[in-house]
Amino acid sequence: MAKSLKDGQGVASRRGGPIGVGLLVCALLFGGLMLGAEVLRSPTVLKRVVAPRVAKLAEQQGVELSISAMGPAGWTGVRAYEVQVARTQGERRVEAQVDKVDLYLDWSETLRARSPKLGEVRVGAFEVWGGRAPTGVRDGEDEADASLARQTSQDRNAEPKASAAGDARGAERFLAPMLQVSWEGGPVELEGGLWPVELGAGAARLDVGARAFAFLDARGEIDAQPFEAAVDGEQLVVRTEAIDVASLLKAPAGELEVGAVALDLGEALAQVKAGKMPERVTLKEMRARLFEGADVALEADASTLERRGPTLIWRSEGARVRGAQKIYGLRDVELSYRADVPGIGLVAEVLDDEGGHLNVEAQWHLPSAMVGINAWFHDFAWDGTTPWPVPGSSRVERALLEGTLHGEVDLAQRIADLNGELVLEEFDVSAPFLAEETLKFKAVELGLGATFDAGARALSVGEGRLKLGALDEVRWSGHVIDAGKGFSFGWSLSGEDLDASQVLSELPEAMSGVLANTQMQGRFGVELGTSGHSAFPDSLVLDVSFSGDVEVEDSLRWDAMRAAGVEVPEEQASGGFFDSDAHPARDIDPEQWVSIGRLPAHVPSALLSAEDATFLQHAGLDWVGLRMAMVHNLREGALERGGSTITQQLAKNLFLTRDRTISRKLQEAFLTWRMESELSKEQILELYINVVDWGPGVHGLYEASRFYFERNPDELNVSQSAMLGAILPAPSRFGALIKAGYLPSSRQDKMRRVLVNMRFLEQLTWPEYHAALDEVNRSNLGGVQLAVCADDETAGEDDRSCAEVMASQAGEAEDNEMSFEDWEVSQIPTETGWMPLTH
Repeated sequence: MAKSLKDGQGVASRRGGPIGVGLLVCALLFGGLMLGAEVLRSPTVLKRVVAPRVAKLAEQQGVELSISAMGPAGWTGVRAYEVQVARTQGERRVEAQVDKVDLYLDWSETLRARSPKLGEVRVGAFEVWGGRAPTGVRDGEDEADASLARQTSQDRNAEPKASAAGDARGAERFLAPMLQVSWEGGPVELEGGLWPVELGAGAARLDVGARAFAFLDARGEIDAQPFEAAVDGEQLVVRTEAIDVASLLKAPAGELEVGAVALDLGEALAQVKAGKMPERVTLKEMRARLFEGADVALEADASTLERRGPTLIWRSEGARVRGAQKIYGLRDVELSYRADVPGIGLVAEVLDDEGGHLNVEAQWHLPSAMVGINAWFHDFAWDGTTPWPVPGSSRVERALLEGTLHGEVDLAQRIADLNGELVLEEFDVSAPFLAEETLKFKAVELGLGATFDAGARALSVGEGRLKLGALDEVRWSGHVIDAGKGFSFGWSLSGEDLDASQVLSELPEAMSGVLANTQMQGRFGVELGTSGHSAFPDSLVLDVSFSGDVEVEDSLRWDAMRAAGVEVPEEQASGGFFDSDAHPARDIDPEQWVSIGRLPAHVPSALLSAEDATFLQHAGLDWVGLRMAMVHNLREGALERGGSTITQQLAKNLFLTRDRTISRKLQEAFLTWRMESELSKEQILELYINVVDWGPGVHGLYEASRFYFERNPDELNVSQSAMLGAILPAPSRFGALIKAGYLPSSRQDKMRRVLVNMRFLEQLTWPEYHAALDEVNRSNLGGVQLAVCADDETAGEDDRSCAEVMASQAGEAEDNEMSFEDWEVSQIPTETGWMPLTH
């Protein structure tokens, strides 16, 4: 039994011996391999054996390679430290310095091919720079040495070109079919590069056999603006959300959005191989604006950006300009950017959809921020689009342009010079300050020579010319300059031997308004001029002169009668001025009509002293009064006085709408001139006092005298007449206060000045003046006692605020005031019941 056991143990020992030996051999082999690998990866072996062979292989590719040290990386990799790489191709040289490079074998390919196959490269932080290869003579080197060096360099450069294919294929035998490359990133600075590039961490997979990217994921910044890069088929595509053209081109303004930038890899690699930088990229979904917020935008679904030396050239076959209302096509468009003398150039032909075109040439010198523009218009249909934002609410809606325009703009100093000659047909413009409706001009000829300085806030027009259709031209010039404290200005307008018959016919209907049916014959001249300084109102100069002889045919005489409610002959019932829809006639009791001849002299005198002291002297337009109103407004810094005469106020209220536009003022001036020609001063004044508003729901002098004083107009005393004149600028507001028992302090002061004027004109005796002044000072107007409320600086300290009084009366009266000075706040009735007018 023991023997059997012993024998059994002996058998077991003999069977386990081969297995243990095999394991021992495997362990020894693995240990030997690991030891061998570690020996091969030792810094000494790598430095003395591997590094020279790698450098030799790189030299065969025309690459200069220098490695400071090598060592192991991880379990199986090799790391090279402080690697310097350089390549010279023709006149170009690129150098790079990398802090570390890790190399890893593709073990499956290595075992299959039974030779080392590099499968992964990990590049650390790096710096890349490049430029022209040095060819000059260094210090201490004679010409012969320099010549020898150049020849040696040429021989070295020529060798790779002769055997490029063979050397490349020789290098590929050490690479796996797919090579993984990753990097940590770093700056790339190339001589002639437009902008600095900073590459971030990224990765790529290279198809070695096809010499193409199978995958690419790269990120970085171009001039601090982020981008992403990837491979799409045969193209390298760079995407970014938006490019800030102002920052990228060092320009003062602008917007540029590019959906993607694509680079043809085959073409790019061929250029790199020839020692050149890639020179052509494709831009996709590009949109650009010259100024932020401008209406006009340049759009291109696909375009090319090509580099020629220091110049970038942008072209597109299907580009377009998207305007406010139209989309314009672009033909023969070329936009260039020069890096050596930084500037942008533009040559383009813009096509409208009506057969017209615009040729543009522009140069933008970026360092000086100077822009030169030349434009030629040929029946070009313009929708009002401008490359820059237009302040205000005025807009050109349409125009057919013919002519030239030349300009120079200093964007840094914000100064623009503009001159040219343009003809605008079918010219439609929305200008609320001119007219409420769109102005439609048949034809406008415009000549301009102007300078605008936005920094100094100055505008100067040296030679302006304006011609409306067949009307003779009018010349104008002037300037406005911000003088620090206020502004100085000077403007002049002159027209000689103008044909009166063409004036109204050439104006748009929105400007001529109620004057459209007026016929004029004759010729006339006009000279207008004004100058001054807003800080020194008394310096204001206003010169107006008219010459010539003009005959007018219109229906003003009959229309004024219709506005007054007087029956007119049937053939005169459809006049051109009076619009019964806009101003429906309102019947009044004929017994309430106030005749000037039945009033005490102090009643009309008080009204004239308050509203129009020179009414009996001027011819409807009081240029002296207008100048005084302008001086007052300049002094106060607000539009407090309008300078309108009683005739102007009457014309406005009988015939015109409520808008405050230049067109309405021009119509008002014409109607004023006509009324002064057709009516006597007494008739104008009588119509005025019977149609004017004197408070909330109070129309005409008869209602006013009954409403405030419970007496007839011919029973009003001097102080009461002065009060009625003093409240006219805002009769609803002032009237409501007086009806509530309060006299505003500003109206009390105005009444004192009315009495002074009446005394100065000797319309009152001294006793009459003192008696009336005493009533005003006591705010007791002919037995009607009022309390003074404060609405200006003349009030007493104990006077109650007029605003408080108005607030307490809010439920009883609304602030719907109407005055001839403030037309906007209510509707003006057209009163009736006056006697027929005579010529």
